[in-house]
Amino acid sequence: GAMMPHLPELRQLIFLVALKARIQIEQHRFADAVASLQVGTALAHHLGQAPLVIQGQVAMSMEAVLCRQLRHWVQTPGSPSLYGAIAALPPSLVDTDKQFQYEADNLTFLQRLAYKRTKKQILDPAQARVLFMQKRTNRDMAVLQIVEALRHFASTHEGRFPQTFAELAMAIPDDPTTGKPFMYRLEQGTAIIESTPKEAGPKELLQYILQWQ
Repeated sequence: GAMMPHLPELRQLIFLVALKARIQIEQHRFADAVASLQVGTALAHHLGQAPLVIQGQVAMSMEAVLCRQLRHWVQTPGSPSLYGAIAALPPSLVDTDKQFQYEADNLTFLQRLAYKRTKKQILDPAQARVLFMQKRTNRDMAVLQIVEALRHFASTHEGRFPQTFAELAMAIPDDPTTGKPFMYRLEQGTAIIESTPKEAGPKELLQYILQWQ
């Protein structure tokens, strides 16, 4: 179908917002970077509440662009913790339930006749891909919340990371792609967080390696 006219502009806008945030992080203007990231998050959230699945997918890609800046933030020496800011976000910026329902409700009569077959052959696999994309995007945000909890722990324990998550005083989220805790281990003082969802290929595996400096 035709691309909605505002989606390419929103994609361009989020890259500009992300670039601005990246420069502000590099310059240690952390309060300004937070303001830029909040603008980007509001844009993604607003689009994620729109009725069409394609709008939700673009919102997820916008969120992924912002996540890259957050990853840069947590690796920047002297950066303040984003734990509270990430914890305060909604579990997902995109309302996929509403979008799937809207598209099902707006099928024409002829489409409805073919709907059951189409749903099984085309819509269900497409929805499964969108839902996994959503879980993966939510996972990227959740793991950053854990990174911030680990950074806080190390800063108050002479640079030592915990042996297990149970030592953390801060609440941490489960892995949205598995519904279970993220895998975590400590190897010679290096903290390793991993996520290996069942249905995922090698590209969907996630590993964070943290060393205190």
